[in-house]
Amino acid sequence: MTQVKIVDIRDRPKLIGPGKREVNVEIIYETEKGYSGSVSLAKKDLSEENIQKAIRGDMEVQERILGETIKV
Repeated sequence: MTQVKIVDIRDRPKLIGPGKREVNVEIIYETEKGYSGSVSLAKKDLSEENIQKAIRGDMEVQERILGETIKV
């Protein structure tokens, strides 16, 4: 399993309607292999488990294709 370091956490307010706001949290991370990425979660759904799932899902595809040659 890859080690991940959380580099920064930022609140990102978002207007979703007249007088209604929702706050998303952007989490920027870096893996031990040097890949950095970010995930965004609704602040109301923020938990350690949800953060881990989001980061794991985001980095799975990215790290699998790092270093691969693809045809475009």
